[in-house]
Amino acid sequence: MDLAGKKVVVLGMGLSGIWSVKLLNQKNVEVFAINSGSPSSWASFKEISSIVGEQHCLSETDAHLLFQTCDLVILSPGIPRTHAHIQCALAHHIPVVSEIELGYWFLTDEKIIAVTGSNGKTTTVSMLGEMLKKADNTVFVGGNIGTPLVQYIYEKQKCEFVVLELSSFQLESMPTFRAHSNIILNVFVNHTERYGEIGDYARAKFNIAKNLTPDDLVVYPTNFPLIANWVETLNLKKIGIDTSDISGIKADIIKDYSLDHFKLAGTHNLSNLLFMLKALTPFSINKAGIQSAIDTFLGVDYRIQYEKTNDLFLCYNDAKSTNWDATLSAVESLDKCGKELWLILGGRKRNPGDNITHQIKNLVKKVDKILLIGETTEQFFEELKSKISAEKCFTIENCISFSRKNKFDGILLFSPAFPSFDQFKNYMDRGKQFHLTLVGM
Repeated sequence: MDLAGKKVVVLGMGLSGIWSVKLLNQKNVEVFAINSGSPSSWASFKEISSIVGEQHCLSETDAHLLFQTCDLVILSPGIPRTHAHIQCALAHHIPVVSEIELGYWFLTDEKIIAVTGSNGKTTTVSMLGEMLKKADNTVFVGGNIGTPLVQYIYEKQKCEFVVLELSSFQLESMPTFRAHSNIILNVFVNHTERYGEIGDYARAKFNIAKNLTPDDLVVYPTNFPLIANWVETLNLKKIGIDTSDISGIKADIIKDYSLDHFKLAGTHNLSNLLFMLKALTPFSINKAGIQSAIDTFLGVDYRIQYEKTNDLFLCYNDAKSTNWDATLSAVESLDKCGKELWLILGGRKRNPGDNITHQIKNLVKKVDKILLIGETTEQFFEELKSKISAEKCFTIENCISFSRKNKFDGILLFSPAFPSFDQFKNYMDRGKQFHLTLVGM
């Protein structure tokens, strides 16, 4: 893609926005960096202005004319396409694409594996990366997992494989992207603050396949009718997995691989493993390398991560959980340990209608006490108090203090089920702060 001489706007100066600016500048493009607030207040202002000049750094309120006259807009995933500036650009027939799409334009002959779904994406792409590395392939792992694809392009890396975690937010703005092998893990109700209903959310996820050819592969769950019915309409290679059939999943895996040293807890990780193995079938990957990854992979930070402490209780950090299905998976992974289970729950409300009454039936048989944190505390306490033992803690510090004061000797699970933005920068900050509080108090 030749963008030289074009005028491009990057909206949002998060990590993907910053690296998009760097790449576009490297490609001799006139770049305008746009963010909320006055440019001098941006955390990245010094870095960005040194690249494009202060006159090319504008606040959203000063940039409206650019969205009528530029050639292209790069949209950060946290900003919805309903944003007034984006609607203006679209009305003027200006393309609006994500950072992933921008990076994709500059890929050459890399084999691309893409993973989406509501839960399990990060573990899946991370372990796929390990499998490929252990099998002596060069691989870039990135996307929604943290490292932008445009950074890979900017640094002129050259790998055999590119493995990408793709969120619905990114997939909304990827008009030409195509991966050779694709995984759709699941679709649960999520991001109700952005999508009115699950159909809108699912349609964003399904953009992963809109440019696929008959030679490309989709691995999908057959027990999710919304996904299965859609995949069956596609003219491409398909492998379906019934994620509810754990015995069948185990039997399929052990035909070629051993699970004797597989370290990830929970039946969901077994199904995720089978998704990975099937997604690798189009490629000639050394089986010994794959087995080595199965034996040694320890999981990802803040996803049912064991925290080693001197406390009476065993502690697991599942700060990555931002929805109910992720938390229920974590609870189910630990409820067979034969110990009392306390759950730290709560965070940013997604919309005014958030309630947990209908979810309680899934928890009361598996959780002994719920410690509530975040801006949901008061509301959820009222909904919970007659159904399960609950404590208003408000902060993670209070949760840990309460557990220690009561000499709790069971399992303390930090799996909030809600977004982190009421008290933290993101789920990674939430997980880090929980760890630091746990070891520092």
